[in-house]
Amino acid sequence: MTRKGYKHTELGEIPEDWEVKTLGDIASKLCNGYNYNPFEYGTYKVSRIETISNGVVDFKKVGYVKDKPDELYQLKHGDILFSHINSIEHIGKTAYYSSNKTLYHGMNLICIRANNKITNSLFLYYLMNCARFKQDVKKRAQQAVNQASISTSTITGLFIVLPPLPEQRAIASALSDVDALIEALDRLIDKKRKIKQGTMQQLLSGKKRLKGFGKGKGYKHTELVEIPEDWEVKTLGEVCTINPESTGLPNTFYYIDLESVVSGKILNKKLIERDNAPSRAQRLFRQYDVLYQLVRPYQLNNLYIKFDSDKYVASTGYAIIRSNCGLFVYYVVNTYSFMTSVLEKCTGTSYPAITSTELASIPIPLPPLPEQRAIASVLSDMDAEIEALEAKRNKYTRIKQGMMQDLLTGRVRLKI
Repeated sequence: MTRKGYKHTELGEIPEDWEVKTLGDIASKLCNGYNYNPFEYGTYKVSRIETISNGVVDFKKVGYVKDKPDELYQLKHGDILFSHINSIEHIGKTAYYSSNKTLYHGMNLICIRANNKITNSLFLYYLMNCARFKQDVKKRAQQAVNQASISTSTITGLFIVLPPLPEQRAIASALSDVDALIEALDRLIDKKRKIKQGTMQQLLSGKKRLKGFGKGKGYKHTELVEIPEDWEVKTLGEVCTINPESTGLPNTFYYIDLESVVSGKILNKKLIERDNAPSRAQRLFRQYDVLYQLVRPYQLNNLYIKFDSDKYVASTGYAIIRSNCGLFVYYVVNTYSFMTSVLEKCTGTSYPAITSTELASIPIPLPPLPEQRAIASVLSDMDAEIEALEAKRNKYTRIKQGMMQDLLTGRVRLKI
């Protein structure tokens, strides 16, 4: 039964004063871009598929041409770039052009320019990013090996819902306000990460001492770097136990493989039975240990174990590092200087890897244990602040997704 004030359409139930249109109906321009031979450097910047790979127009990923393209290819504020040739995962990716910089529309991206007499371009951008529209694009795309494509004629015929223009503007404004909050948080998170990175370099090298440590102490030259007089240079194996002996595997456990950990967080884990466990499921670890990624260590997908880990087992693609101050060691092994030392000892090209024995031989600057704990506490507090900001950003992202689902379908109406 249709709700009062709504009507049934090919796109489902929508408000009575909304319409169903095609992209071709509401676009003043919908076409492919300038066909050019790219140069590494040139006078004129031209968009390419990579330009919108992150969902925004990235001027660091443009192409260049030496001859000026026709003016009809110059992007205007409010233009929408649409990826119509890509992997099936990324087909339909869009970016909204809001820059004052000159950029020309290059091949392999569709430029959609809204007819501003009937369509608000920012509203259209949000509409093209809603789940229903993206699903429709993937459904209509033609798939080949490692690539999918959707033709200009098919894009022109894609259906959209269109509220009256004042409501389009109000919806776009509401969603844009939430985007502004998310972008502000992203900038703050990036700033905090850079501050933390600088603090790590200062504290873990001894260039900066925390209050209460190093009073009256100078510095000394070592085979590694210049360090405070009361610090030592030790190999990782001298101050940590690498891959400590453990008992047999639990009957059932969560398996952590090399795909599980990203940027210090477990993103996925597999609950498996011991009898069905892969041969690499051998590393038993415990709370306060460090999992160090032995394969492609430059990714820095290492993990500090904050939790009770009785029911967890890691792949032999990790080394287990156990020490008196695991959190301090975790920060040390995530420094650029430590990673550089690791890479010097790696073998292999496509999948460079270091052995646990070679890992144990790497020297590190080591302060007294109380200072290790103090440094780890400072850096941990900075991590906690960043994680709180990330949680807030993720909350606003979820709110925006809910708003899009409600506002772009007409389930919720804004007062105009």
